[in-house]
Amino acid sequence: MKFINYKNKHSDLIVNVQNILLDNNKTNEVLTNIVNLCGRHFKVSRFIIGIFDENINEYIFQYTYENQKTKKLNLHPMTMPGKGNNAGLELLLDNKIYHCNDTKKTNIFKNLIPYFNKYSIFSTIFTGIWCNNNWYGKIGMHECFTSRNWDCDDIKTLQNISKILSLYLELDHSRDIISNQDEKITHLKNNLKNVLSNNNLLKISKNEQNKKKDKLEKLVSSAENKVLAYVVEGYTNSEIAKKLNLSKRTIETHITNMLSKIDVKNRVQLTRFVMDCNAIF
Repeated sequence: MKFINYKNKHSDLIVNVQNILLDNNKTNEVLTNIVNLCGRHFKVSRFIIGIFDENINEYIFQYTYENQKTKKLNLHPMTMPGKGNNAGLELLLDNKIYHCNDTKKTNIFKNLIPYFNKYSIFSTIFTGIWCNNNWYGKIGMHECFTSRNWDCDDIKTLQNISKILSLYLELDHSRDIISNQDEKITHLKNNLKNVLSNNNLLKISKNEQNKKKDKLEKLVSSAENKVLAYVVEGYTNSEIAKKLNLSKRTIETHITNMLSKIDVKNRVQLTRFVMDCNAIF
Protein backbone atom coordinates (compact mmCIF):
# COMPACT_ATOMS: atom_id res chain seq x y z
CA MET A 1 0.00 0.00 0.00
CA LYS A 2 1.41 3.40 -1.00
CA PHE A 3 1.19 5.98 1.77
CA ILE A 4 1.21 9.78 1.80
CA ASN A 5 4.37 11.59 2.89
CA TYR A 6 4.52 15.33 3.59
CA LYS A 7 5.42 17.70 6.41
CA ASN A 8 3.26 20.14 8.36
CA LYS A 9 2.10 20.60 11.96
CA HIS A 10 -0.04 17.45 11.65
CA SER A 11 2.66 15.17 10.19
CA ASP A 12 2.75 12.96 13.28
CA LEU A 13 -0.98 12.37 12.90
CA ILE A 14 -0.51 11.06 9.35
CA VAL A 15 2.14 8.63 10.58
CA ASN A 16 -0.15 7.40 13.37
CA VAL A 17 -3.09 6.95 10.98
CA GLN A 18 -0.89 4.85 8.71
CA ASN A 19 0.21 2.77 11.70
CA ILE A 20 -3.43 2.02 12.54
CA LEU A 21 -3.96 0.72 9.00
CA LEU A 22 -0.94 -1.53 9.33
CA ASP A 23 -2.28 -3.17 12.52
CA ASN A 24 -4.31 -5.60 10.37
CA ASN A 25 -7.53 -5.13 12.34
CA LYS A 26 -11.04 -5.40 10.93
CA THR A 27 -12.39 -2.37 9.05
CA ASN A 28 -14.85 -1.31 11.78
CA GLU A 29 -12.09 -1.30 14.38
CA VAL A 30 -9.70 0.55 12.05
CA LEU A 31 -12.18 3.35 11.32
CA THR A 32 -13.19 3.62 14.99
CA ASN A 33 -9.54 3.95 16.02
CA ILE A 34 -8.95 6.60 13.34
CA VAL A 35 -11.84 8.87 14.39
CA ASN A 36 -10.72 8.61 18.04
CA LEU A 37 -7.11 9.41 17.14
CA CYS A 38 -8.03 12.34 14.87
CA GLY A 39 -10.62 13.77 17.24
CA ARG A 40 -8.12 13.94 20.08
CA HIS A 41 -5.35 15.28 17.84
CA PHE A 42 -7.41 18.13 16.36
CA LYS A 43 -8.99 18.82 19.78
CA VAL A 44 -12.42 19.06 18.18
CA SER A 45 -15.88 18.45 19.57
CA ARG A 46 -16.63 15.74 17.03
CA PHE A 47 -14.67 13.81 14.37
CA ILE A 48 -16.70 11.57 12.08
CA ILE A 49 -16.62 9.21 9.10
CA GLY A 50 -19.68 8.23 7.08
CA ILE A 51 -19.60 5.43 4.50
CA PHE A 52 -22.65 5.63 2.24
CA ASP A 53 -23.89 5.56 -1.35
CA GLU A 54 -23.95 8.94 -3.11
CA ASN A 55 -27.60 8.48 -4.17
CA ILE A 56 -28.98 7.67 -0.73
CA ASN A 57 -31.79 9.94 0.54
CA GLU A 58 -30.32 10.28 4.02
CA TYR A 59 -27.24 9.01 5.78
CA ILE A 60 -25.67 8.73 9.21
CA PHE A 61 -22.09 8.75 10.44
CA GLN A 62 -21.19 5.23 11.53
CA TYR A 63 -17.86 6.19 13.10
CA THR A 64 -17.93 9.03 15.61
CA TYR A 65 -15.54 10.55 18.14
CA GLU A 66 -17.02 13.04 20.61
CA ASN A 67 -15.22 14.77 23.45
CA GLN A 68 -16.72 14.58 26.93
CA LYS A 69 -18.60 17.89 26.66
CA THR A 70 -20.16 16.89 23.32
CA LYS A 71 -21.15 13.44 24.58
CA LYS A 72 -23.35 15.13 27.19
CA LEU A 73 -25.47 16.60 24.36
CA ASN A 74 -26.53 13.02 23.50
CA LEU A 75 -27.05 13.77 19.80
CA HIS A 76 -25.77 10.50 18.32
CA PRO A 77 -26.55 9.10 15.78
CA MET A 78 -26.87 12.07 13.42
CA THR A 79 -29.10 11.71 10.36
CA MET A 80 -28.27 14.05 7.47
CA PRO A 81 -30.03 14.65 4.11
CA GLY A 82 -28.65 13.30 0.85
CA LYS A 83 -27.73 15.25 -2.26
CA GLY A 84 -30.37 17.62 -3.54
CA ASN A 85 -31.04 18.76 0.02
CA ASN A 86 -27.46 19.09 1.20
CA ALA A 87 -25.28 21.83 -0.33
CA GLY A 88 -22.24 20.58 1.57
CA LEU A 89 -22.57 17.05 0.21
CA GLU A 90 -22.99 18.39 -3.33
CA LEU A 91 -19.65 20.21 -2.99
CA LEU A 92 -17.99 16.97 -1.90
CA LEU A 93 -19.51 15.05 -4.80
CA ASP A 94 -17.98 17.74 -7.04
CA ASN A 95 -14.56 16.88 -5.54
CA LYS A 96 -14.40 20.06 -3.46
CA ILE A 97 -13.80 20.74 0.23
CA TYR A 98 -16.89 21.61 2.25
CA HIS A 99 -16.18 23.88 5.20
CA CYS A 100 -17.99 26.54 7.16
CA ASN A 101 -16.10 28.44 9.86
CA ASP A 102 -19.25 29.90 11.42
CA THR A 103 -22.58 28.22 10.73
CA LYS A 104 -24.44 31.08 12.44
CA LYS A 105 -23.37 33.45 9.66
CA THR A 106 -23.58 31.23 6.58
CA ASN A 107 -25.52 32.14 3.46
CA ILE A 108 -24.22 29.26 1.33
CA PHE A 109 -25.54 26.38 3.44
CA LYS A 110 -28.98 27.72 4.37
CA ASN A 111 -30.70 24.37 3.78
CA LEU A 112 -28.42 22.84 6.44
CA ILE A 113 -29.18 25.38 9.17
CA PRO A 114 -31.88 23.15 10.78
CA TYR A 115 -29.28 20.37 11.04
CA PHE A 116 -26.61 22.74 12.34
CA ASN A 117 -29.03 23.73 15.10
CA LYS A 118 -30.25 20.20 15.80
CA TYR A 119 -26.75 18.76 16.20
CA SER A 120 -25.11 21.85 17.72
CA ILE A 121 -22.73 22.43 14.81
CA PHE A 122 -20.99 25.80 15.10
CA SER A 123 -18.17 25.06 12.65
CA THR A 124 -17.59 22.21 10.20
CA ILE A 125 -15.19 20.86 7.60
CA PHE A 126 -15.41 17.76 5.37
CA THR A 127 -13.80 16.09 2.40
CA GLY A 128 -15.03 13.15 0.33
CA ILE A 129 -13.61 9.62 0.32
CA TRP A 130 -13.09 8.33 -3.24
CA CYS A 131 -11.78 4.99 -4.51
CA ASN A 132 -10.91 4.84 -8.23
CA ASN A 133 -13.29 7.75 -8.88
CA ASN A 134 -16.07 5.94 -7.00
CA TRP A 135 -17.68 7.69 -4.05
CA TYR A 136 -17.36 5.89 -0.70
CA GLY A 137 -18.36 8.54 1.85
CA LYS A 138 -17.04 11.54 3.77
CA ILE A 139 -14.70 12.39 6.63
CA GLY A 140 -14.58 15.56 8.72
CA MET A 141 -15.15 17.32 12.02
CA HIS A 142 -17.42 19.66 13.95
CA GLU A 143 -17.00 22.26 16.63
CA CYS A 144 -20.15 22.17 18.74
CA PHE A 145 -19.72 25.16 21.06
CA THR A 146 -17.75 27.81 19.17
CA SER A 147 -16.72 28.82 15.65
CA ARG A 148 -13.30 27.81 14.30
CA ASN A 149 -11.15 28.95 11.40
CA TRP A 150 -9.85 25.88 9.57
CA ASP A 151 -6.34 26.66 8.30
CA CYS A 152 -4.47 25.29 5.28
CA ASP A 153 -2.72 22.59 7.33
CA ASP A 154 -6.06 21.39 8.73
CA ILE A 155 -7.53 21.15 5.22
CA LYS A 156 -4.48 19.48 3.67
CA THR A 157 -4.24 16.97 6.50
CA LEU A 158 -7.92 16.02 6.22
CA GLN A 159 -7.52 15.53 2.47
CA ASN A 160 -4.49 13.32 2.95
CA ILE A 161 -6.20 11.19 5.60
CA SER A 162 -9.02 10.75 3.09
CA LYS A 163 -6.51 9.62 0.42
CA ILE A 164 -5.00 7.10 2.82
CA LEU A 165 -8.47 5.75 3.69
CA SER A 166 -9.26 5.49 -0.02
CA LEU A 167 -6.27 3.22 -0.55
CA TYR A 168 -7.23 1.14 2.46
CA LEU A 169 -10.91 0.81 1.46
CA GLU A 170 -9.93 -0.09 -2.10
CA LEU A 171 -7.79 -2.92 -0.73
CA ASP A 172 -10.58 -3.97 1.64
CA HIS A 173 -13.07 -4.03 -1.25
CA SER A 174 -10.72 -6.28 -3.23
CA ARG A 175 -10.61 -8.70 -0.30
CA ASP A 176 -14.40 -8.60 -0.21
CA ILE A 177 -14.65 -9.67 -3.86
CA ILE A 178 -12.25 -12.57 -3.27
CA SER A 179 -14.18 -13.77 -0.21
CA ASN A 180 -17.63 -13.52 -1.81
CA GLN A 181 -17.99 -17.28 -2.28
CA ASP A 182 -16.87 -17.93 1.28
CA GLU A 183 -19.49 -15.43 2.44
CA LYS A 184 -22.20 -17.33 0.56
CA ILE A 185 -21.15 -20.65 2.10
CA THR A 186 -21.10 -19.12 5.57
CA HIS A 187 -24.60 -17.76 5.17
CA LEU A 188 -25.91 -21.07 3.91
CA LYS A 189 -24.37 -22.88 6.85
CA ASN A 190 -25.68 -20.36 9.35
CA ASN A 191 -29.12 -19.65 8.00
CA LEU A 192 -30.22 -17.08 10.49
CA LYS A 193 -33.81 -18.18 10.76
CA ASN A 194 -32.77 -21.70 11.67
CA VAL A 195 -30.29 -20.45 14.23
CA LEU A 196 -32.84 -18.17 15.83
CA SER A 197 -35.54 -20.84 15.95
CA ASN A 198 -33.48 -23.19 18.14
CA ASN A 199 -35.07 -24.27 21.41
CA ASN A 200 -32.44 -22.56 23.53
CA LEU A 201 -33.43 -19.03 22.50
CA LEU A 202 -33.77 -16.66 25.42
CA LYS A 203 -37.32 -15.53 26.07
CA ILE A 204 -38.09 -11.85 26.50
CA SER A 205 -41.03 -10.21 28.22
CA LYS A 206 -43.97 -8.74 26.31
CA ASN A 207 -42.97 -5.29 27.54
CA GLU A 208 -39.41 -5.71 26.26
CA GLN A 209 -40.75 -7.03 22.97
CA ASN A 210 -42.95 -3.95 22.55
CA LYS A 211 -40.02 -1.65 23.36
CA LYS A 212 -37.85 -3.27 20.71
CA LYS A 213 -40.64 -3.24 18.15
CA ASP A 214 -41.29 0.45 18.82
CA LYS A 215 -37.57 1.19 18.42
CA LEU A 216 -37.48 -0.72 15.14
CA GLU A 217 -40.49 1.12 13.72
CA LYS A 218 -39.20 4.55 14.74
CA LEU A 219 -35.60 4.22 13.59
CA VAL A 220 -35.66 2.00 10.50
CA SER A 221 -36.76 3.67 7.25
CA SER A 222 -38.97 1.98 4.65
CA ALA A 223 -35.97 1.51 2.33
CA GLU A 224 -33.96 -0.08 5.14
CA ASN A 225 -36.93 -2.29 6.02
CA LYS A 226 -36.86 -3.87 2.57
CA VAL A 227 -33.20 -4.73 3.05
CA LEU A 228 -33.81 -5.95 6.59
CA ALA A 229 -36.40 -8.48 5.41
CA TYR A 230 -33.75 -10.20 3.29
CA VAL A 231 -31.10 -9.97 6.01
CA VAL A 232 -33.42 -11.91 8.33
CA GLU A 233 -33.83 -14.53 5.59
CA GLY A 234 -30.06 -15.00 5.51
CA TYR A 235 -29.33 -13.52 2.08
CA THR A 236 -25.88 -12.07 1.32
CA ASN A 237 -25.40 -8.40 0.42
CA SER A 238 -24.83 -9.31 -3.24
CA GLU A 239 -28.06 -11.32 -3.37
CA ILE A 240 -30.06 -8.54 -1.70
CA ALA A 241 -28.65 -6.01 -4.17
CA LYS A 242 -29.85 -8.12 -7.11
CA LYS A 243 -33.30 -8.68 -5.63
CA LEU A 244 -33.84 -4.95 -4.93
CA ASN A 245 -32.03 -3.76 -8.07
CA LEU A 246 -29.62 -1.68 -6.00
CA SER A 247 -25.84 -1.47 -5.80
CA LYS A 248 -24.05 -3.62 -3.25
CA ARG A 249 -22.63 -0.40 -1.74
CA THR A 250 -26.19 0.86 -1.10
CA ILE A 251 -27.09 -2.41 0.64
CA GLU A 252 -23.95 -2.18 2.79
CA THR A 253 -24.85 1.41 3.70
CA HIS A 254 -28.40 0.47 4.72
CA ILE A 255 -27.16 -2.39 6.89
CA THR A 256 -24.44 -0.30 8.53
CA ASN A 257 -26.97 2.44 9.24
CA MET A 258 -29.37 -0.03 10.85
CA LEU A 259 -26.62 -1.49 13.04
CA SER A 260 -25.80 2.00 14.28
CA LYS A 261 -29.41 3.09 14.78
CA ILE A 262 -30.45 -0.03 16.69
CA ASP A 263 -27.08 -0.24 18.48
CA VAL A 264 -26.12 -3.80 17.60
CA LYS A 265 -22.73 -5.05 16.38
CA ASN A 266 -23.48 -7.37 13.46
CA ARG A 267 -26.23 -8.79 11.25
CA VAL A 268 -26.75 -11.80 13.53
CA GLN A 269 -27.57 -9.47 16.44
CA LEU A 270 -29.71 -7.40 14.07
CA THR A 271 -31.68 -10.48 13.05
CA ARG A 272 -32.07 -11.54 16.67
CA PHE A 273 -33.40 -8.08 17.49
CA VAL A 274 -36.01 -8.39 14.72
CA MET A 275 -37.03 -11.87 15.83
CA ASP A 276 -37.40 -10.63 19.40
CA CYS A 277 -39.83 -8.03 18.06
CA ASN A 278 -41.77 -10.72 16.26
CA ALA A 279 -41.79 -8.21 13.40
CA ILE A 280 -43.58 -9.13 10.20
CA PHE A 281 -42.44 -7.67 6.85
